[in-house]
Amino acid sequence: MFERKKKLDLRVRGFFFSYFSFLGVFSPFLSLWLSFRGFSAGEIGVLLSPMQWARIFGPLVWGSVVDNNSKDFFVPRLLCFLGLISFCFAISMLFKWSFLQLFVILCLLNFFLSGLVPIVEMIALQESKRDLGNYGKIRVWGSIGFFISVVTAGIFLDTLGLVFFPIIILALLLLVSLVSFFLPNTKILSQERNFRKSEFLFTLNNSKFLIASFFMLFAHAPLYVLFSLWLDFYGFNKYQIGYIWAVGVLAEIIFFINQKKIFRLFRNVNYAWRISFFVVALRFLLIVVSQGNIVIILIAQLLHAVTFALHHSASVILVSDLFPKGAQARAQSFYTVASYGLGGSFGGILAGILWDFFKPESGFIMAIIAACIGGLVACSLKLKGSNKQRNQDEK
Repeated sequence: MFERKKKLDLRVRGFFFSYFSFLGVFSPFLSLWLSFRGFSAGEIGVLLSPMQWARIFGPLVWGSVVDNNSKDFFVPRLLCFLGLISFCFAISMLFKWSFLQLFVILCLLNFFLSGLVPIVEMIALQESKRDLGNYGKIRVWGSIGFFISVVTAGIFLDTLGLVFFPIIILALLLLVSLVSFFLPNTKILSQERNFRKSEFLFTLNNSKFLIASFFMLFAHAPLYVLFSLWLDFYGFNKYQIGYIWAVGVLAEIIFFINQKKIFRLFRNVNYAWRISFFVVALRFLLIVVSQGNIVIILIAQLLHAVTFALHHSASVILVSDLFPKGAQARAQSFYTVASYGLGGSFGGILAGILWDFFKPESGFIMAIIAACIGGLVACSLKLKGSNKQRNQDEK
């Protein structure tokens, strides 16, 4: 039993490492590659929106497929299939396309990618038995992969040029597919199938949680869509842009390693989750006033430990608490849809438009407002059993 769990942990860590290595290139440098291809900031905001739009439909489709399939071997085969299909669409990026054609390609690519992480998140969460310390030790490998790839890609692309961006993406997607195939056969996701129709998926609290999550990722959208372009606007090269992103990920890694200890500083997970919204507002306020000052930018990046790592871990736990046990894969999918899907897509498009019509910092000002609104919604939630995780840790 111990050997099986050890192998499962290693394979799940391997998946997080490979997938977020891919994301460490795709997310920070896609906007720069699109700019290199001649698209404006407004067009880039639209072209990057499929990264979020796909998360509206994709997770619901793939989460439902997993919830309704009881075969042990199904999950790794599905994940491998999604990775390989994504690889096929990524090949298209090697060729020159119009705005509309590239938009369709990115929609399809991201639709198949969108099913990977929510499913593996459920594997990681249930294998760690909802213990934040164990979950953090698994999830940190995603941050390590992102850190290594964003630094390496920054050096590589600064030396050889953005023309090599699609080639790096293809190599990393192939790695993701390979690692997915070797994920162990598991009943973790298929065993919770006793969802009763009498159990409502959307209570008032659940709805408030999803609304708050929408505003959180709406606020983060300018970071994912425009931050690299903004750094380029202030004269940073790709090597420096890679390292600036890496500072945020390094803070994230330190958090995940010490996650259990950090959460014990709070009375419960719920308070930590609520505080993260207002730290987001502070982070983007620092970016707005920095005017390209590297010291202030790096301080803002260090807050990524709270604005992403702490918030994400707390959200995963809260989803598990708030939604019925028989619909956990779908519940994680609803969270992904509301936050990364709707919030991220609308925020990204609006941030690009604001850049074109006003000034580069406009999107970050929008983020400050959105984070504060999300924080107010989060504070209105009534969450029971909030000391559960801390009590488990103490036991």
